Amino acid sequence: MGVCRSKPKPRVSLLSVTQRESIATMLGSTIVEPRPVSKLAILTIWRELLTDYLLDLFLEYLFKTDDIIQIDDLETFYYNMVAGPTENRAIVIMSMLGTDESIHPQTLRKYIVNLLLSYMNVLNKHKNAAFKSWEHGDCVFEKDLNTLADYCMKEIVYSENGKMEIKELERWLIVCSFLREVFESILHFICNMDVGELKPMLPVADSQSSTLRLPLVLLLSHLTRIHTKKMWRLLYDSWSDPHSWTILQSAISNQGPNLVVIEETGGFVFGGFASQSWKINTGFFGDCGCFLFRLRPDIIICSASTTNNHYQYLFDGQGMFPKGLAFGGFPNYFGLFLNPDFGPGQVSETCDTFSDYEPLSEEKNFYFSRIEVWGIGNPERKKTGSIDSTNSSFDPYMMEVKRLLGSTTSNDFNKTFQESERWKFV
Repeated sequence: MGVCRSKPKPRVSLLSVTQRESIATMLGSTIVEPRPVSKLAILTIWRELLTDYLLDLFLEYLFKTDDIIQIDDLETFYYNMVAGPTENRAIVIMSMLGTDESIHPQTLRKYIVNLLLSYMNVLNKHKNAAFKSWEHGDCVFEKDLNTLADYCMKEIVYSENGKMEIKELERWLIVCSFLREVFESILHFICNMDVGELKPMLPVADSQSSTLRLPLVLLLSHLTRIHTKKMWRLLYDSWSDPHSWTILQSAISNQGPNLVVIEETGGFVFGGFASQSWKINTGFFGDCGCFLFRLRPDIIICSASTTNNHYQYLFDGQGMFPKGLAFGGFPNYFGLFLNPDFGPGQVSETCDTFSDYEPLSEEKNFYFSRIEVWGIGNPERKKTGSIDSTNSSFDPYMMEVKRLLGSTTSNDFNKTFQESERWKFV
């Protein structure tokens, strides 16, 4: 029997008194007079949270030779999987998944998909309001799960036999921070630990319609690193809002950090994270928190480089600069560009603003089927003495909607507006 087949011994004392009490309470026991733990008891507690595949893995590891274990066996399992050193976790996972101290990529992929599915079960129990807000259509899109699993495995270095060895597993468990958060949240929850906010945090969406599916929302939430922003506001959606640059520009301006998500006619889904509010400017602005991404058919993340600071661009076309919205690059060679007349957008062949950049769309000039802009958290507070355009007698957003609705009088417009639920005013 290889070393990876044995339960690793903790190097330090196991758990705190509070952690031990949490596990004992879950099992209807106490740390003073602990009772034996049956396989049926654990099965009953975990089966609504874990997928059948993951449940079987955990139970087979815990109950190797008997259907009864002691509470300290479960404490040791939690310690090795979460509280202890990464080496311990690698040994346990290798024991559950591996053969001859290595893991086949397809086995690892199946394990990751089941972790993601189990985490969504946990979120459904723990964060019902947030989960429900994304539960539209096929919220757990199977292709997205597999694509996300492939993304998590992207940086793995396999041995000559095409498998993952234990040293690489240990390194990967450290560097794959997204999956580490998923895994730790699952273990905290199934072992009755009070750890506060589960991560990756699932935000509450203020709309029940989106190109985004729940697994990809979790990744974007993790990548934006704004864990305190618990609400995502749909600022603009080309499926329900008019194709008007004035309306788009007004809806997204001064709204804080946001995600621009584009679904093109060929099925590719991509976009950019703007770490600062959009504002009309004659040049670039933003900071290194910005990044570009593609979510379908595969996932690529292009983080900010230090080559230049050309992160965000929004211009109204007054002068020599092109009118439009863009991320990275240079005028007419942007990393991602949205056309103000809602014609073809553009992606560049190269973009030094972002690391590991590759064209987000298959076509240099792409046509969108949907554009969404999601505000993350609350909008920016207006400065004292500033004019609130929503209460102003001249609001370009309202004027443009009037024009598009074809209303000739104020009464006609108000009646049309009240009867229509498709307009969103920010």
